[in-house]
Amino acid sequence: MIGNRGETVTLSFKDRLKKLWGSQSNVKYIFIVGLVVVCFGGILFYMNYEGIGNFASSYYEEESSIDANDNDDDDSEETSSEDADDEDVDDTEDISSSSSSIDYDAELKSCVTSPMNKENYLNIESGVLEAAKVDDINNLNQSTQGALTRFKSRTENLQNLIDKNKTTLSDEKSILDQSHYDQLKDYTTKINNYLEALYDYAIEYQIDMPIINDPQTSDGTIQDTRAELQPKEDAFNQAKQSWIQAYDTIANS
Repeated sequence: MIGNRGETVTLSFKDRLKKLWGSQSNVKYIFIVGLVVVCFGGILFYMNYEGIGNFASSYYEEESSIDANDNDDDDSEETSSEDADDEDVDDTEDISSSSSSIDYDAELKSCVTSPMNKENYLNIESGVLEAAKVDDINNLNQSTQGALTRFKSRTENLQNLIDKNKTTLSDEKSILDQSHYDQLKDYTTKINNYLEALYDYAIEYQIDMPIINDPQTSDGTIQDTRAELQPKEDAFNQAKQSWIQAYDTIANS
């Protein structure tokens, strides 16, 4: 009984193996499939391992390239900064050299005498005062309006001369040294004071002289009118003398 049972058990175990694995050919088939799976898995693992290594190598190369570029940029900026500093030094040397070669006395004299010298200004003065004699009260005729227009044009020209003198002073600030610039500034103040005084005197003269020259004007009115004109005339003469003295000092130095 026991032997039969062992045999029965053995046969039962084989039967179970056959049920589980099937025939011998099926066992071989399963073994081959398993081997293929293991090989394929190994290949995939190797490929992934190589990919990770390549990725790491590529990442390291990119980082190295970025660092190298950053260093190049820093070096470039430092070089550019050094070049700019060198250029600034060169420019400073050029300006210094250029400034030292200027004859400040000649430059100052040119600003004062050219293109308008003293004689030119005096001729302008004469033309303004002559035009101021127009009598638009007692001698009202066809030519009076033309004379008034000429007077207005000549007085407006005085303001143009004042503006030109201011422009010259501004332009020369970067050319002259401090001492010569101060002389030009003082001269510009005096020549412009003269031109402004000439303008004020000419306007007042043109208004007052027809009244003073009118035979029908009373003596009291004439005196009052002359009293109004005199301060303008005195200021004009004083400014004129101050300008001429400043002009001669620079022109004859």
